[in-house]
Amino acid sequence: MTPQRYRPKSLDFDAMQWDGTPEGATPIIDWVLSRGGTARWHEERLTDTNVALANGAVIVSDRKIPVPTHIAVNTPNGTEKAHPGDWVVFMINGEWANFAVSSNEEFTETFELVTD
Repeated sequence: MTPQRYRPKSLDFDAMQWDGTPEGATPIIDWVLSRGGTARWHEERLTDTNVALANGAVIVSDRKIPVPTHIAVNTPNGTEKAHPGDWVVFMINGEWANFAVSSNEEFTETFELVTD
């Protein structure tokens, strides 16, 4: 038996780019929810740097770290964060459909708009 060459089947997807505003997040989140996905908008904030140890103890720190504004999208790879300028992508291939997040750079290098 010899190896056979394969290429990916066509991959159809819809995508929306986030402008970084709360108003721009709303239609993206509504779209994700309408397709059975989960997405949440998170405002920029400071979060504790407390560390929970395996024995249940918590080391408390007064230091805070910034968490930038983002849309958290549940994907097959876990929760991905869309930052301003990123794309939220809904991919359909055969019998499966999933959401993903793509940076603008990766998106524009990889995809082109279908015009027909």
